[in-house]
Amino acid sequence: MSFGRKNLILRRIGRFYIPFYLGDEHEDLIKEIIGIYEDCIGKPLRTLDKELIIQIIGNEKLARGLIHVMRYFYRPKRPKETTISPKRLRIKVFELANKLYNGFVPSDRRKEFIEIIKKELGIEDELDLWADEEEELLLYREREVRPEDIIKAYNFEVIDTIFTYASEVMLKYRGLSVPKGYIAKLIARYAKMKGLLYDMKIEDGVLITKVYGPIEVFGKPTKYGEGISDVMFRVLVELKDEPMWEVWARVHFKRAVLNVLVLSGNEVPLIDMHREPCSNVYDSSLERRIENALKSIGFHVVREPEPIILSSSIMVPDFIIEKDGRKAYLEVAGYWRDKYAERKASKLIQLARLLPRIPLIVLAEEKLRRYLPEISKIPIIYYRSQGSKVIIPYGKLMLAFKEVSSYELTSSS
Repeated sequence: MSFGRKNLILRRIGRFYIPFYLGDEHEDLIKEIIGIYEDCIGKPLRTLDKELIIQIIGNEKLARGLIHVMRYFYRPKRPKETTISPKRLRIKVFELANKLYNGFVPSDRRKEFIEIIKKELGIEDELDLWADEEEELLLYREREVRPEDIIKAYNFEVIDTIFTYASEVMLKYRGLSVPKGYIAKLIARYAKMKGLLYDMKIEDGVLITKVYGPIEVFGKPTKYGEGISDVMFRVLVELKDEPMWEVWARVHFKRAVLNVLVLSGNEVPLIDMHREPCSNVYDSSLERRIENALKSIGFHVVREPEPIILSSSIMVPDFIIEKDGRKAYLEVAGYWRDKYAERKASKLIQLARLLPRIPLIVLAEEKLRRYLPEISKIPIIYYRSQGSKVIIPYGKLMLAFKEVSSYELTSSS
C-alpha cells in the first residue's frame, strides 16, 4: 500500500515537478534509523520514539515515509497467544469489579484486585488485558534489514504513490535494445487486463503512450490509479536498463493537479520492481474460448501479433485469423465496461478515418451492442456465450473476413 500523497516530497522545476528519491548518500542516515528500531526489538511499540526519528531526519515527510516503509521490516506482534481474547478478558474484569466492588475499585485495593484477576482469569501479567492494543504489541524484526533494502523500498513507495494518485501516465521511449513494438504490445496487453485505455503514436522516432482510465462523470479521477501503477511497473521492468525514456504522470492532490516527471532513463533510482515480464499466457478464459471457437470453424489463430505501425499511429490487435491463404486482424470486445466500450468505439472511428481500408474485424459480446455504433469500414460481429461456450455466427464472420482480408494497411495521409 502506498504511503499517501501527504508524504511525497516534490520539487518544482518550471511547470513540472520531480520526486525526491533516496540514494547511496543516505545510507548512514538509514543505519541510524535501523539502530533505533533494533533497540526497540522485544519492547512495546510505544517505546519507538517516532518524534526522535523525525528530529534525526530533519524532514517530517521523509521521516513519516520511512516509518511507513520500516513496517515491511519490523512488525508489532502479540508476545503470546491467549485462550481468551484480550477484549473478552477486559469484559470479565469489569464483571468482577461489579461483583466484588460494586463497579469501583478503591486505589488502596488495586493490587489486591489485580491478584484476584490473575487467579480468576489465569493471566500472568495485567498487560495481557491490553495485548491487542497496537502500542502494547512487541516489536519484532520481520526479515534481514540492510540500508540498501530500505532505500529501494522507499523509492518503490514513492513511485507507487505517484502512479496510484494519477489519472494519466505518459511514457516516451526512443527505443534502442528493446523494440518499440514490444513495449507497445506490453502496454496494450496489461492495460486491457486492467480495464484501462491507451493512446499510442510515433513522433520523430519516439513512441509516446498514454495510459488512463475510462472517463466517467462520477467517481474519483484516480479510480484506476492502482491499475495504472501495476501496468507501469511491468513496463519499467523492461526499460530500467534503457537510456532514452521518460515517464510522466498527471497526479491529483486535494487542491491541485501536478505534472510530475516520475522517472527517466538518464537517472533511475535504486529500486526493486517485483513484476514478472510479459509471458505468453491468456488474459482470461474468454480469449481461450474465443480462440477455440475460431479454430473449430477452420481458422488458424495467431495470438498477440506484432503491433502495426502506420505513419504516426499504432494498432495493437488481439489476434490474426487466417484461412485459405488470407488473413485479417481481430479485436475482441468481451469484458468491456460501458464507458470503456464507448471510448474504444471512438478510437476505432478515428482509425477508420485515418485508413481507407482496414483488414480488421471486431468480435463483440452481444450485450455491448448498444454501446458500439456502426463503424464505416470496420465490421462488428456479435457473439453469444452459452455456459463455457462461445457461439460465433459463422456466416457473418466469413462474409466480413472475405471482405476485409483482401485489404492492405495503407494510410490515407
